[in-house]
Amino acid sequence: MDLGRGKVKYLLIEKHIRNLIDKSEIRDGEKLPTIRQLAQLLKVNNVTIVNAYKSLQNKGYAVSKMGSGTYAKKRDTNKNFNREYSRALKKIFSNKIGNYIDFTGEMASGEFFQINFFKDVLNEVLDRDGSEALIYQEPLGYEGLRRSISDIFWKGSVNAEDILIISGAQQGIDVVSKAILNTYDSVVVEKPTYSGALSVFKSRRSDIFEIPIEKNGVNVDKLEKILQKNNIKCFYTMSYFQNPSGISYNDEKKKQILRLAEIYNFYIIEDDYLSELIYDSDIKYNSFKSLD
Repeated sequence: MDLGRGKVKYLLIEKHIRNLIDKSEIRDGEKLPTIRQLAQLLKVNNVTIVNAYKSLQNKGYAVSKMGSGTYAKKRDTNKNFNREYSRALKKIFSNKIGNYIDFTGEMASGEFFQINFFKDVLNEVLDRDGSEALIYQEPLGYEGLRRSISDIFWKGSVNAEDILIISGAQQGIDVVSKAILNTYDSVVVEKPTYSGALSVFKSRRSDIFEIPIEKNGVNVDKLEKILQKNNIKCFYTMSYFQNPSGISYNDEKKKQILRLAEIYNFYIIEDDYLSELIYDSDIKYNSFKSLD
C-alpha cells in the first residue's frame, strides 16, 4: 500500500480495506486488526486508523462493537435498488394501476385456469380417497404423486424415494442450500438471476460469484476461471427459460459444465421450473441430471 506524501493516508487505508471486503479477501463478519496493531503495521499514528475505520463504518463496510473491536461488513449492493424500487412502487400506486403492466412476478393470468376441469379432478380424488385425501401425508409427500413425477419426467429412472414434494421452487432452493451449504461457502450464479435464490444464499452468508448470461447459458471459460481461483460449493442455474433473460441452455453447454463439476467437485442446483412449456422443436429437453 503506497502511503506516500501528498496523499490522505486514512482514505488510502479505508479504500484498501474496502477493496479487500468487496473481493471477499476479508470476509463478512471478520474482525479487523485493532487500531494499535494496524497503526504499528503501517507505521502511522492511531488517529489515522481511527479515521479509516470511521470512514468504513460511514460507508457501510464495517461495524464497531463496544469492547470487542471493529468487524468487516459486506455492503448491501441491493440497498440503492431497493430504495429506487420502493419509490417506483409508491409512484405506481399513487396513479391508476391500469396505466401500468406489472413485471414484478411471473403470475399467470387467472383467465387461463380451467376451473371446471379442476373441480372435476378434485371431486374424483375425494370420491376415490374420501377423508384420506385431507390428512397429512408422509414427509416426502404423497407417494402417488412422487411415482407420477418419476414416470413422467424421468421415465422411472429416479426412485420415488429420492423425490421430495415441496411447496414451490423457493422452498426447494432453501432446503437444498441448508443441505449442502455451510456458512461462508462460495456459490456461482447467473447474472442476472432469480432474486429469491440470492436471498437464500445471502442468508447462508455465502460468497456469491456472478457470471453474465449468454445465448446458450453462462460463459464456461469465465466459470472455469472462477473455479480455478476459488473453492466453489455449488452452481445455481435455471436451465430452461432462465429468469429474467428467457434463454435456455443447449446440451453442449450443459455437458461442459458437468465436466467442470466433475473436475472441481461442485454441486449443480438446477431450477428447472418451466421445461413443461417447451413448444419450440429446436429446444430439446435434457436436464443436467439426465446428462450426468
